[in-house]
Amino acid sequence: MGIFSKRKDKNNEIQKGGKLYNTLHTVAIIGIFASLALYIIWALEIIPRSANMFGFIGTLFALCIAVFSGLYWVRLFEKKTFTKVAIVFMALTVVQTILWIVCFWMGVGVYKDFKGLIGGHDNADTIKHLTRTLNFIKATGIFSIQFSVANFVATNFTKYRKTLIVFQAIAGLSYLLFDFYVTYALSCVHIGTSTFAFTDKLHIFTNKIMWAVFVIALLYVSLSGNIIRSITSRRVENKILDEMEEDHNPLGAPQNRNAEKPEQQSTAERLEKLKSLLEQGLITQEEYDRKRSEILESV
Repeated sequence: MGIFSKRKDKNNEIQKGGKLYNTLHTVAIIGIFASLALYIIWALEIIPRSANMFGFIGTLFALCIAVFSGLYWVRLFEKKTFTKVAIVFMALTVVQTILWIVCFWMGVGVYKDFKGLIGGHDNADTIKHLTRTLNFIKATGIFSIQFSVANFVATNFTKYRKTLIVFQAIAGLSYLLFDFYVTYALSCVHIGTSTFAFTDKLHIFTNKIMWAVFVIALLYVSLSGNIIRSITSRRVENKILDEMEEDHNPLGAPQNRNAEKPEQQSTAERLEKLKSLLEQGLITQEEYDRKRSEILESV
């Protein structure tokens, strides 16, 4: 097998998950669509439109999203790569999911309380229940932001390791800045039984420089994944093309034009490999046309 075949097999091995990964992936996809279908049926009142049913649908959806978001770590765990890191982040994903499910059901409880108030049942505990719920959602949101930043940094490190260190560092710094801004803003929100206000500490966001830094960090956070993937993909393409050249002429010596048949076979093999690269999406049509012309001109 040639250079490209080996690379292709390696990529397929990385992309394929084990039994647990495939099972969870299937369950998560089916669960997401099932929860959306149940919500439509619930909204159309085909099934009883109760708060408890809404809570069940929301819980199912949250669980499936959590499973789907943790599949990367499941794959690493099954491949026995960064096993300890994978276990930690799978555990944190479970914790985050439980927290948001609790938030959801607390919200359902508040909704029931307010229905009681609307029905004429005055309940002083309703406001306290609402306050507790909002404060719990605030704390869960802060935890989720910290987890998301840590998850991003760990995912990039396990994917690219010692490559693209500069881009990883810039992306990590941008995420930390984004984390600081959002966490600080949430911490400035004061939720009391009779008040909902921002503390005086929020005045730092009136600084134009602070806003400019935040916008730049937010933009890089949004684009960093695509930037790193694009650079990595281009490096892989160039490496494969270089290996194809070395495989064709490893010693850098001129080809013997008297040996026409071997050269024809070698050219055909190179064209076949190049076409495979195009079909796999590893090179663009423009790169394929240019490289094909170079190969044909060398015949």
